[in-house]
Amino acid sequence: MFPHKSILIVTDMDDDLHAAVVVDELKKRGERVVCLDPRKLIEGEVSFSIAENTFANLCPPQDAFSAEDIKSVLYRRPSVIPEDQRVNEEYRPFVRKEWLSVIAGLWEVLEDHGALMVSNPSHIQRAEIKLRQLYVARELGFRLPRTLVTNSVAQVSAFFANQNSILAMKKLRSHSIVAGEHSALFVTTLLKDIDQLEKANLSLCPAVFQEFIPKQFDVRLIVVGARVFAFKIHSQSNDETKIDYRAGKEKTQDLFHEQYEPPPELVDKCLKMLQRFELRFGAFDFVINQDNEHVFLELNPNGQWLWLQLKTGANIVEAFCDLLSRSPIPNRHVMT
Repeated sequence: MFPHKSILIVTDMDDDLHAAVVVDELKKRGERVVCLDPRKLIEGEVSFSIAENTFANLCPPQDAFSAEDIKSVLYRRPSVIPEDQRVNEEYRPFVRKEWLSVIAGLWEVLEDHGALMVSNPSHIQRAEIKLRQLYVARELGFRLPRTLVTNSVAQVSAFFANQNSILAMKKLRSHSIVAGEHSALFVTTLLKDIDQLEKANLSLCPAVFQEFIPKQFDVRLIVVGARVFAFKIHSQSNDETKIDYRAGKEKTQDLFHEQYEPPPELVDKCLKMLQRFELRFGAFDFVINQDNEHVFLELNPNGQWLWLQLKTGANIVEAFCDLLSRSPIPNRHVMT
């Protein structure tokens, strides 16, 4: 149906192994692939014509393309458009906002030309809002931890008293920050004494507080279009990964991972959640508690998955390539 159209990969190709693996597989299939790094777009030219001769052309230093020639888009984790150092310093923020407006319009133009977005960045941004996720998850019937988001020590104290005197404390959004050559990873920590908050200056920034749920396993469930992959991560086998498996860093890679068949009702809820946010990909995080229930933690609308393929042999890249090449997949859950 789209034999001569190209697949657009939007990412920083110098620092995205996930995208590189997808691109390699697509090229093996004979697909035409073009790449766009928004950081480099400002060095090229863009043209959008809305007149008798309607077109949308982009000519970055990498691959030039026209919107009507793109059949699908993989929006991975591109770096943001920077301020242009060629512009006088006082005008740089203004120029950058103009470029941001153009790139935001590009995604809509691509969809208007029939491109399959995996996924539209505006939908990704909406789905990343933690509070919205939790409300939607509750509406869909997921099992959730009791949750409080606040910067009030008094509210946390009351919540603490009702949760067996132990809470899991998390960030609302960013799990890491990078400042120059320094970086920090924020992982889940346990709050066992309310006096810990006195040192945290909670009033300056809200945080997420949840009931602590003893778990048997962590679970990451990956949905690519209509295909579902589920993995148990045996996080309780190492003291450093018991609370948050990411905290183990290199030890996380040593944990035993296994594929498994998730409950059909859980899969249905995940698919419905992606439909609510108009996403074609999502990485869901759950824990399996002592009663064998799947407890929802979060949806990452642009999460990592390659390590799961390397650990278990699950062919997730094939699912991405089937979706992006728009190969017909007989499945009642295919999104339109």
